[in-house]
Amino acid sequence: GENALLGATARSGADIWAIGYRGDPGKRRTLTEHRNGSSWSIVASPSVGSGDNFLFAVAGRAGRQLWAVGSDSVSFGRTLAVRWNGKAWTVGRTADPGDGDRFLQGVAVPEADVALAVGSDLKGNQTRALAERWTGKGWAIVPAASPAADYNSLQAIAAAGTHHAWAVGARRATPGSAFRTLAEQWNGRSWTVAASPSPGKADDMLFGITKVPGGGYWAVGSAGNNTLTEFHC
Repeated sequence: GENALLGATARSGADIWAIGYRGDPGKRRTLTEHRNGSSWSIVASPSVGSGDNFLFAVAGRAGRQLWAVGSDSVSFGRTLAVRWNGKAWTVGRTADPGDGDRFLQGVAVPEADVALAVGSDLKGNQTRALAERWTGKGWAIVPAASPAADYNSLQAIAAAGTHHAWAVGARRATPGSAFRTLAEQWNGRSWTVAASPSPGKADDMLFGITKVPGGGYWAVGSAGNNTLTEFHC
């Protein structure tokens, strides 16, 4: 069947993780692999229910917790988060707002015992931006902005600390209209929309973001058929 790795993080040169999924449609299972500095090996990871399970992103730092996030297919699509405790992956309880498919697409671990995740959920006919925070016992929803009436999704996150992070994705005002970039800033309490360029006439979307050592953030995506990079200092 299919084998796909969708995200990676390096906690040291001898502690690198990659995550994704494996299996046939309708029976996909989570996939986690670890590199010890010389070779990759598959590490058992949990999947929920009998349907598709995906992991889209992973984050962690040396000596701190490691999280991977995605979705399962129980009751539409539900958010999924798994945590590495040093010996095994375990499922963390996540929040599932809305009444349709939910996804966690990005995760950041800025400090010990602190993690932030972003994605989207469906409520009625609106896809809303979704943000959750690890409380130490479970994942809880924190307010995220959904400025567009039709579609809002956060695809990636990067954090400089517990009170400063950026998430990026896409928004769409009405069905059939062009996608525009979406950028939101975390202040430790809530997410707020910030202006971000949408230079193309066709769909403009941001899929990844990283913190630059010393200051600033780079975000990457597409503007129509062209690549798109944006910088915030």
